[in-house]
Amino acid sequence: MGENKTSFSKPLPYILSPTISIAYFCETDTHVRLVNGSSSNRGRVEVFIHNIWGTVCDDSWTENEARVVCRQLGLPYHAAQAIGGAAFGQGSGHIWLDNVNCTGSESTLDLCRHAGWGKHDCEPSEDAGVACLDCKTPFTLQL
Repeated sequence: MGENKTSFSKPLPYILSPTISIAYFCETDTHVRLVNGSSSNRGRVEVFIHNIWGTVCDDSWTENEARVVCRQLGLPYHAAQAIGGAAFGQGSGHIWLDNVNCTGSESTLDLCRHAGWGKHDCEPSEDAGVACLDCKTPFTLQL
């Protein structure tokens, strides 16, 4: 399982000598969106990394991962539903994540364990989706 979920893109001061410093900042550059849902709080999960949108495989996809996606998007997450089998249509292009394993308390999906960016054994028919719900939101999935 891949543990490096961030990219190094900005400097953080590191003192080499009294007169020379080199800097690196550890910063995540991962964005998430929901696509093809009947409303803005449900859809296929897509992540944006290295300037490319791609999908997430539904292997090991549970409510814990759904909660993290919904939280990251600022949507209701207490009763989030994990939806697999490309229920919101198949994506095209990259499959960025597989075997995502969240505790459910992470603030962003890239903080969860996963197989590594772009490492997967999935087909587009396994694209993961979510429905971001609170405890009072009625939910009907139309297939």
